[in-house]
Amino acid sequence: MKFKHGMVIGALSVFALLVVFSAGQAYASTGCFTDTNGHWAETAICWMKDNGITSGIGGGLYGPEKNVTRAQMAVFMKAQAEIPPSTGDIYVTQPLTALQPNGNFASTARLSYYDDYTVLSSTTAGVNYYLLSATVPSSLYGRALVLKGVQICYDATPFRGGTLTLVGFKHFASSGGASVLLREASDSTSRTDAACRSYLISSPLSLVASDHISLNLAASFPSSFDAVYISSVSIILSPSATTGTLSPTSEREPIQDPSLLPDHASSSGSAP
Repeated sequence: MKFKHGMVIGALSVFALLVVFSAGQAYASTGCFTDTNGHWAETAICWMKDNGITSGIGGGLYGPEKNVTRAQMAVFMKAQAEIPPSTGDIYVTQPLTALQPNGNFASTARLSYYDDYTVLSSTTAGVNYYLLSATVPSSLYGRALVLKGVQICYDATPFRGGTLTLVGFKHFASSGGASVLLREASDSTSRTDAACRSYLISSPLSLVASDHISLNLAASFPSSFDAVYISSVSIILSPSATTGTLSPTSEREPIQDPSLLPDHASSSGSAP
């Protein structure tokens, strides 16, 4: 029994550090227990309290140098496993069959759907527009989600013949039955390469269940035989610090002039 006790001396403090490092989360809380003020593990211990892993031993005390039983350790580990993630990007891949001709334009757009890509083309030479209405969760594992941007993988090389001329990405809110534009990112560079590009929204906002996300593409075709291939579209999300979901009345400030919002893009593969 002495050996077992020796193995768990200080385990309460060591476990506090382990769960923080494994979760990869930031913490800044201090002063949560009177006997941990100034302790080397104070911020980790307070992180445990803030996240509901421990409530101490009573009387405002934690007992950082006391032994911990195997039963107590089991309770800590169970509570830690139930903490939702609050860092890292989440990619939600969209079905490519959701790409449709954009109804805002008199279009000769044509789409062909295959197992691994969707082909954008046109019945005549010229520029055509395409629209994808995204489907994403507004919360995940108990955290409200932040809409960060979109990743699109495409092939617009000369072999395909078409040029990708626009990627437009918008985040709308619903207010009184009407749509309000909250955030936008766009890239009007003519692309004749094959790449996966990520477009990030400046000052992203948390999602509400009634929000709407749209992706607008434009492509130029010298003839009806030319095409642009789209192999993947993923919406980029990240967990917020907010637990649960936000209500539709949550205060979120719309952008004042979408045209002034800077483009944010990174790519893999060769760029023109």
